[in-house]
Amino acid sequence: MSDSTHPVLARLDRASADLVARVDLAAQLVEAEGLLRQAESQCERLVRRLADEERDVDRLEGVSLRRVVTAVRGSRETDLDRERAEVDTAASALARAESERDAVRGRVDGLRRDLQRLEDAEVAYEQALADVVSAADVSRRAGIDAASGPGPTIDPLTVVRATNLLARRRERREVAEAVAAGHEAMSGLADALSALQSADGWSDWDTFAGGGFISSSIKHDRMDRASGLIERAQAALVAFGRELDDLGLPGIVLPSTDGLTRGVDIWFDNIFTDLGVRGRIKSSLTSVQEVLGQVSEVVQELEARQRELAPRGPLD
Repeated sequence: MSDSTHPVLARLDRASADLVARVDLAAQLVEAEGLLRQAESQCERLVRRLADEERDVDRLEGVSLRRVVTAVRGSRETDLDRERAEVDTAASALARAESERDAVRGRVDGLRRDLQRLEDAEVAYEQALADVVSAADVSRRAGIDAASGPGPTIDPLTVVRATNLLARRRERREVAEAVAAGHEAMSGLADALSALQSADGWSDWDTFAGGGFISSSIKHDRMDRASGLIERAQAALVAFGRELDDLGLPGIVLPSTDGLTRGVDIWFDNIFTDLGVRGRIKSSLTSVQEVLGQVSEVVQELEARQRELAPRGPLD
């Protein structure tokens, strides 16, 4: 390291080089793994080919109809020589293929070991960026001009670039986590919506089509299932809300659906209790539909931001 290079910049240079190397190694590994799959498939084909050729020899050497026919023709020895030659050819081809496969496998193993050594490259790079920003901040608070103070200096433009890169990478990670949590919430809400729609259908039948004890029982089973799924969806919404809070965005709350409990109409079946239950189901159905729409809209906005933040290179 040159005496004129600030220590944090030297660490940033090393971390940058390691991250670029990791990205390059990862690309090489993907290519090598593809070649390994091809080599393994080739070996499997050649193993089957060798087995076929060996069976041909066995049939000629053993007692078989083919042996009788070839003996009559006087060609058994000629056929045997040809089949044995084909076995030798197939065995040689398999040996070469296995050697090539083993070489590729060795390269894959080596690349994996190299990647393992650089598994912390992303974390180290972000830490190095943070160290640059922190060092400049310490100098600023101490009243030292980072560009002209005593000793190694940090170019202000480097500080600005490190600050922006660090913020961009952190936001990208937070947005990705929020998108994942949003999809989880959407999935939970969609399951709850499906269960509510089923309960709603049975409620209509029970209310207007002369349903009785059986239809009421089925309706309440559907309501119980919907209630459980709504609880899961609410938990997913809470997790989604935490991720949104990390981004400074408001969360989304599902209104209470406590009315989805087993009611007395299963035992005291009449139009009034049926209508009451039907109203609770439809209210819950509307709430879940509205919240699902809100979550979907927010996730779409987050995915648009995710595309904007897509890295332009390994150091971005």
